[in-house]
Amino acid sequence: MKKIWSWILVAVLVGILGAGSAVYAAGGGSPFQYLLLGPETKVEIKEPINVTWGAVTYYVTGDSLVLWPGQEIAEVPVTIKNISPADWGINFYAQPETVSSDTWPTIEVKLPAEYGYASSLNLGPGESKELLLKVKVDLYSQPATFQGLNIFINYGPPYLPEGKG
Repeated sequence: MKKIWSWILVAVLVGILGAGSAVYAAGGGSPFQYLLLGPETKVEIKEPINVTWGAVTYYVTGDSLVLWPGQEIAEVPVTIKNISPADWGINFYAQPETVSSDTWPTIEVKLPAEYGYASSLNLGPGESKELLLKVKVDLYSQPATFQGLNIFINYGPPYLPEGKG
């Protein structure tokens, strides 16, 4: 019986050592290092776009509103400038502050006709666009109850034209 336990112990130790060697060989070893930027180098990462908001034209006013699918809420003038050396995709959307119903409304933010009423665009390095964003209740929005409404502009990788990529 003692001999069986000895063999089991040897088998376990061989298994552990073998697994450890495999982990080490698969990348568990010491990494190679190269100093890319010295400790005296100061680095600052900035937002790649500047956004300037204009005076909003409201189509609905009051503290208690009833809105319908397709109804325009506001027009928002905005100037966006790409201040980075790279292309950026710019996305526009709106969300309520709080929703008190079981469903969320669908609020759309659309660019002017010359951009095909899209909700995103590409900006090249140094490129600037003056836009008039249209904010309205989506035609297919579910009934919902909410308070407050924020419009958002965010950036990400440039969008590929249809049929590309």
